[in-house]
Amino acid sequence: MFLPKLTNVRVVGNRQFHTADWSTHMEKTGILKKVTLFVLITYLTSWGLWMIAYGGDSTNSLLALVGACMPSIVGAFFLVFDKTVSKTGFGKRVYSFRRIGFKQVLIIFLFYPIILILSVIAHKLTGGTVPPLSDMLKALSNPSQLFIFIFMGFGAGLGEEFGWRGYMLELLQRRWNAFTSSIVVGLAWAAWHIPLRIVQKVHGFELFISLFMIFLLSFLFTWIYNNSNRSILSVMIAHGMVNFSTYILGSASNGQPLPIGLNVFITLFHLVFTIIIIWVYKPDTFTRKLSAES
Repeated sequence: MFLPKLTNVRVVGNRQFHTADWSTHMEKTGILKKVTLFVLITYLTSWGLWMIAYGGDSTNSLLALVGACMPSIVGAFFLVFDKTVSKTGFGKRVYSFRRIGFKQVLIIFLFYPIILILSVIAHKLTGGTVPPLSDMLKALSNPSQLFIFIFMGFGAGLGEEFGWRGYMLELLQRRWNAFTSSIVVGLAWAAWHIPLRIVQKVHGFELFISLFMIFLLSFLFTWIYNNSNRSILSVMIAHGMVNFSTYILGSASNGQPLPIGLNVFITLFHLVFTIIIIWVYKPDTFTRKLSAES
């Protein structure tokens, strides 16, 4: 009797997959589907809420805030119900400073103020005007204004990072290296901000600079995330420091946009830090050693 020859090769279209390769292919395909669904739901919910919040005669601040928090809300939902995401040690990734480490905590709190300080110095040395230091100190010494800046700054980290880094980056790094994953997250993250920038009347070259800075921050945040044992808390704090530092610098401009030259220097220093990270830590993981899995 003729028996068909058993094989561990699966044919799809004009491609052949061995069993192990097929499993890997299906896993990677599943990751892309999940990430695409996460991004689409985040866009639709955030942009829909913002359309309602900013579309009337007056701004609905509550809807605007909920819209800004949708990346984390959608990300948390996916994290809970995605069975392929390990829940082991997840709580420590959200609240534990020990997981981050003292040295990394210092980097998280200082890296963005350093970028802004270097940018202000460079802008001043090239003949540009910079916001008065006295006005920035005044903002820091005003308790109510300081509270608003802290709430808005670190609230943004809480409202976004469960999604962008905690879920999306986590999955993408199973398929691609840290460099490629950062590109994908950066593009999605920057595009998500476009309606907000339009509402803020940011157009043209200023819009490009703003979105490009967000894109570059994706590499810095991946570096922080991977070097903090995949701590979501670390990128929440880093995100908060970016916004908080920017609010303090902007407070000295009396509500006016920062000089375009200063924004260009800020972008250039983003780019320099990104290149240093890629050069020193290598594109694979952005770390000197593999991160812990728990």
